[in-house]
Amino acid sequence: VLTGEGRALIESTFGCAVVDRYGCREFAVIASECDRHQGLHVNAENLLLEVLQDPAAAPDSGGEIVITDLKNYAMPLIRYRSRDVGYLTSSRCDCGRGLPLLELRGGRTTDFLTALNGQKVSGIVLATYGITNIDGLRQVQFIQERRDAVRARIVRGPGWSQEALDTLIAKVRAFLGDAMAVEVEFTDAIGLESSGKYRFTISRL
Repeated sequence: VLTGEGRALIESTFGCAVVDRYGCREFAVIASECDRHQGLHVNAENLLLEVLQDPAAAPDSGGEIVITDLKNYAMPLIRYRSRDVGYLTSSRCDCGRGLPLLELRGGRTTDFLTALNGQKVSGIVLATYGITNIDGLRQVQFIQERRDAVRARIVRGPGWSQEALDTLIAKVRAFLGDAMAVEVEFTDAIGLESSGKYRFTISRL
């Protein structure tokens, strides 16, 4: 997920505008921005995008994105579960294209941690607003296997200290609950998934 901070950093570094897009191997480009940057335009000419939402959830909380390919005649994919979380907005872009606009809501369905009060917390939200700017933190991965505990796998870099660890734990508890147990595991590297992706949070509940 492209954050506002990430967009600003890329634009200032390369001196050009950044255009966000959402896609996967199975469908290529699913949705993308135009030059107005008012949301991700769904590629509705080539695919049908639906959002499966929990009936008990708030209307704008989002749900799992499922996709049906309208142009794959050799091997049709029907209501393919992406495991990504998003929301189809009711607004329209000023560009006039009229395509549905998609908002991504913080990663994949398996990338949400559960707070002590039962609330789901997005790993993207935790990364963006929780643990940024901690000195010496090179890489981290959170794994939750119990409702009352989360394991933090940490790759330390120059400048790491006990103060940095205390800050990380305090920020995690600010999102997941003051009594949440944070188990720390130091490691030399955090490997990628078989897909080639790095998972910031993993829920095994």
